[in-house]
Amino acid sequence: MPNKPTAATIHTELQVHIKENEERWKTNFKQLDKLEEQIARLQWWIIGGVSSIGISLFTLILTFLIRMNY
Repeated sequence: MPNKPTAATIHTELQVHIKENEERWKTNFKQLDKLEEQIARLQWWIIGGVSSIGISLFTLILTFLIRMNY
């Protein structure tokens, strides 16, 4: 028959579990911070790309309208 766990062994196992989870959460938060930075950078690239397309289309339409009047 297996030995029943005592309060001391349960406490020790719980302390080990807590330490392991603290380390996992630290790693997780570091990775989330990196992802947030990458997403912010990607948002600026998207904003720049859409702005470039918008300016190009505006210029194209303006050029087309000017040539239509002459």
